[in-house]
Amino acid sequence: MRVWIGIDPGCGDPPGGIAIIDDLVLGVELYPWETAKAMWERLRDCCSSFVVIEQVTRPRKLVDNAGVWKGLLTAAGIPFKEVAPKTWQKHYGQLPADRKLRKQRLLEIAQQRYPDVAIPLNLADALLLADYAREVAWR
Repeated sequence: MRVWIGIDPGCGDPPGGIAIIDDLVLGVELYPWETAKAMWERLRDCCSSFVVIEQVTRPRKLVDNAGVWKGLLTAAGIPFKEVAPKTWQKHYGQLPADRKLRKQRLLEIAQQRYPDVAIPLNLADALLLADYAREVAWR
């Protein structure tokens, strides 16, 4: 069984979160950030997982949130790779420079790849990070 996880450590309003793609059941699960305890509940049973977390360097709150995610992954014994936004986004082709337009385009790409999943804008990055993990990062 292969489980691919993408984590967007975004802490805006609405926050980022986690996307889980399970190849065995061909399922996709999306969870917005709640609390560290709630995210632990999501992660602890994800054995045989491959994780990509978006690499962040600022602002401080975002870096702190990424640190919480990395701590949870380490405690769960789940290996992960950090990938810079420009690196994983490049995999999905030419994107607009404007942040709002880029986020909208990434949502469209996620919807095209996973048409049966209701994807909120704030979790599109997490889903594409999981997709990137499956297609590129852990190959």
